[in-house]
Amino acid sequence: MAGDPEDIGFAGVVGICSEAVKILRSYTRHFLSMAGTLVLPLGVVLLSQSFVSDPLLRKLTQMGRNNQRLDAEFVGLYLIAVLYLVFVLALSLFATAAIVYSVACIYTGKGLSYMKVIRVVPNVWSRLIHTFLWAHILLSFYYAAFVALLLALFLIQESTQVSMTMIMIPSIIVFNVFLVHFNLVWHLASVVSVLEDTKGVCAMKRSNALIAGKRLAGFYLFVIYASCILFMLGLFSGGLAKQNTSGRVFLTITLLVVWTTVTLLAIVIQSIFYFVCKSYHQERIDRSALAQKLDGYLGDYTPLSDPVSAGAPNGELEQI
Repeated sequence: MAGDPEDIGFAGVVGICSEAVKILRSYTRHFLSMAGTLVLPLGVVLLSQSFVSDPLLRKLTQMGRNNQRLDAEFVGLYLIAVLYLVFVLALSLFATAAIVYSVACIYTGKGLSYMKVIRVVPNVWSRLIHTFLWAHILLSFYYAAFVALLLALFLIQESTQVSMTMIMIPSIIVFNVFLVHFNLVWHLASVVSVLEDTKGVCAMKRSNALIAGKRLAGFYLFVIYASCILFMLGLFSGGLAKQNTSGRVFLTITLLVVWTTVTLLAIVIQSIFYFVCKSYHQERIDRSALAQKLDGYLGDYTPLSDPVSAGAPNGELEQI
């Protein structure tokens, strides 16, 4: 980030995206390494899952109830689902930690290398997993509450004869608005878990506090990213059936490259958005304290006990 902390807080959607593009252009080789070894494999796993599971699902629907191979096919499908979730979780968290750390190193002016970044990931892995699990637990409660609300609205409609359309449309709109907000909080909480000594629900609370005042910009950024992903998935599923073998290979490779680029850009934007929110709330962004904290992940310095956002007292800095 080239701008002063005072200026960063006023960056909007265009400013944040422009800053992300500048970072990617300035450190092209490093982020190409990140994309090729972390983001691209994640895309391969996501797209290949349908190639593996769909044939098994078709076989299961064609088999009779007395077929002896039915149990084996179910076991195979279950193992594929478990391996898929493990690989997606591992690669997504690994990529998030590595790219967030890279952006923080660029912001503090520290040296940046691929191996240095990879060494850091195990030190923040547990915090990211903790935040990820809590986010999905809370998301499950949110979905359950929405289903319960729909059932209650259905019972009310049955007794009052109110049009179901009048009930459903506002409910779905409100549900999706809160869902976008929750995803925004969760993704920023991942950055908080890497750069601050917090995790889980505390990271989610910290993220929600940071977003205050920048919700609209975050909302637009997330909607743009989600729209791009949904468009690519629709193009992939719809266009694949119409292509021959060579056309499918070309379409798959093209979508993988585009998906990797969009996802890499999204994580960089996510990292920049963290600093934008901190600056907006006039939290002192102490680059030297942040640099020492990042070095603490490598064992070069003793990690700061205070959050990066608050800086460090002079006595603690002298001891370090």
